[in-house]
Amino acid sequence: MTQIIRTSDPRRFLTLAPQLAGGTPSDSALVLPFMGKRAWSAIRIDLPAGTCGSDCSVLEPQADCIDPHHATAIDWAVSITRTVKDLGADGLAVVVYPGCDLGIGALPFQTALEALMIDCEMNGLGVVTALVAGTDSWGDYRHPESARGPLAELDGIVEDGIDSVEDGIDSVDPGRLLTGAEALPEAPSQEWCEEQTDLLSSLEDVTPVLFDDPVHAVGMALECATDELTDTHIAMLTTQVQRPVVRDEMLMTMIGGEGEGYRTRAAALEWNACGQSKRVEEEAALIMGMAGSPERARIRRALELWTHVASRTVPEQEAAVYAVLGWLHWAIGTSSAADACVERALAGDPDHGFARIVASILDAGHVPCWVVDAFRDRRPQDAGQIV
Repeated sequence: MTQIIRTSDPRRFLTLAPQLAGGTPSDSALVLPFMGKRAWSAIRIDLPAGTCGSDCSVLEPQADCIDPHHATAIDWAVSITRTVKDLGADGLAVVVYPGCDLGIGALPFQTALEALMIDCEMNGLGVVTALVAGTDSWGDYRHPESARGPLAELDGIVEDGIDSVEDGIDSVDPGRLLTGAEALPEAPSQEWCEEQTDLLSSLEDVTPVLFDDPVHAVGMALECATDELTDTHIAMLTTQVQRPVVRDEMLMTMIGGEGEGYRTRAAALEWNACGQSKRVEEEAALIMGMAGSPERARIRRALELWTHVASRTVPEQEAAVYAVLGWLHWAIGTSSAADACVERALAGDPDHGFARIVASILDAGHVPCWVVDAFRDRRPQDAGQIV
């Protein structure tokens, strides 16, 4: 079913965007990729650092990026246009939510939005609209000198059929609207950490079966409710994931089942024996998001499990646990949360190998191929039309 939503008035778009995304974010931008007049889903993106306030100078396409504000704005803009183009879209709409009053001065993040509109033009992407919604009023980046519109005037705007927008446009889960820091699990108490440390010291004697077979231990954890996991089971998971070879087995089990975990183990043995393995190369491509098509439902369940595990991890083991959590967030498309997890991991161990790999993927702005394919494979009639 195609949902037709008429939004010629920017005020109507401001009421529509949060409903497409599943909630109203703060300190973020919502970007909607378009194919013609059709839009699907929404992408929440952190706002760039150092480009808010009175800095609203116009950027030229060939600007010499000596000003760090300009450099940050351009990097931010390029990452958005690259992502939108990778998704096969030919245009975008953007709404900025700065979490502050707009006042009467320059619009916040004006430099960044000018950079975005310039980069869109250079890359053949249309800009459907570019708006900002402050806590007191809203504005239009394409007409920055125009009078601000009071938020109160949005209350009386009702869009016919907007309650059923999910019939036509794939909404983003509300959890994706969390900023990176908000997506981090709450750390355990000091008292609990002390008790868990005592348990860790005798772990191998307490649970030899689980300790000897981490693949099966992960499989068991995935099949039960997270609140049913014992501290001993969690301790086994957080301990075994510290070893890179075992971590790979556990990660493949999370996203593919126990069979995939055991195949990963066999491939590692083959690699150690003869120095080559096609399976190991395929796994490396999957980790980098260059190949593979893991089921989204499996990643979701793995993310749920590992978030709970991370919330019950002692500080000494956080680096490896948060590195895996960061990868799972990235694999499902929540890169802001992934970045926060990787920062947490590297804070505990700046040289942690897997955390640095995930950080390099995020720094490159790379989107997993299966996330891109999910957008490209949607049929036009499955998307909502915005006119």
